[in-house]
Amino acid sequence: MTKLSAPGHPFQYAWHVPDLDKAIDYWANVVGVGPFFINEVDSNTMEGFQYRGAGGNLQMRIAWAQGKEGQIELIEVTSKDPNVYHDLIDPGKSALHHIGIWSDDYQKDKSLLKAFLLGVIIWIPFSKIVVYWDDISVLAVQSIITGYD
Repeated sequence: MTKLSAPGHPFQYAWHVPDLDKAIDYWANVVGVGPFFINEVDSNTMEGFQYRGAGGNLQMRIAWAQGKEGQIELIEVTSKDPNVYHDLIDPGKSALHHIGIWSDDYQKDKSLLKAFLLGVIIWIPFSKIVVYWDDISVLAVQSIITGYD
């Protein structure tokens, strides 16, 4: 069986949260993960951003911290438009949303995932490619494959 080019541990575990500040406080003071680094994201500033094959509008606050087993990402969506996070999780709920996997051969991995009939939900062309794959029926969470196109 063919496998992804970089099997093994995911590098990121991401939670959708309705209140970023409250979630950071919990993770830092109860779980013991931190410090967190916070950023605001606006898809309107990203050339080539796509949600389900078309342009999209997504604003969010994100916090990252390095935990023992990988990066913890907390995501608070502040826009009301349809988005990849609220496709799975009610805006008022906290839940694991996705895992991140680094690709050593993005084109090969893309072909493999398409062979499993997984579609692209969101496409974010930064200095590297970040793609959310529609694999909820397989994993019960989404996965991100990150690499260079």
